[in-house]
Amino acid sequence: MVKQKNQKNKFLYLGLISVAIVLAFFAFKAIDEKTYNLPTNNVNYSNSKTYTSKTLKFTITLPPNYEVSEGINALFIRDKTGNEIRITRQGTNYNALKEYLISLGSVIADKTETQINDLPAVIGLINDIKYYFLYVNNSVYSISTSSKALFGDLDQIARSFRYTP
Repeated sequence: MVKQKNQKNKFLYLGLISVAIVLAFFAFKAIDEKTYNLPTNNVNYSNSKTYTSKTLKFTITLPPNYEVSEGINALFIRDKTGNEIRITRQGTNYNALKEYLISLGSVIADKTETQINDLPAVIGLINDIKYYFLYVNNSVYSISTSSKALFGDLDQIARSFRYTP
């Protein structure tokens, strides 16, 4: 009888310790995620051009010397060397960006939650690809590049993003 009670106590303690570890993990993860607003529309190119996609329903400001091609649900922005920034729009049944990103099942490194032109946004790296995720009207726009040389232009293009229904 005493042995059974001690065994139940051990399981109870083990369960409590497991719950405490899980809670601590999520608490530290929440602290690690930064949240702040980025400056928007501060793109100051002398030869910049505005690009509007009627199909994907957005407008961006592009640096000079980029070529643009548009597909059904994606826009490809290429520099002279062939490096690419890609913008896609994915419909979703999720009501929030956070829910959508959890559903992806990917770990987002250096994750930052922000707003871009009043749209909820998350910035981060997945497998060394820099992403901006923006949520609007049950759609998620993904703006990304794998070229570290384009990270600065990616930042400026993403910050100029405007949803145009």
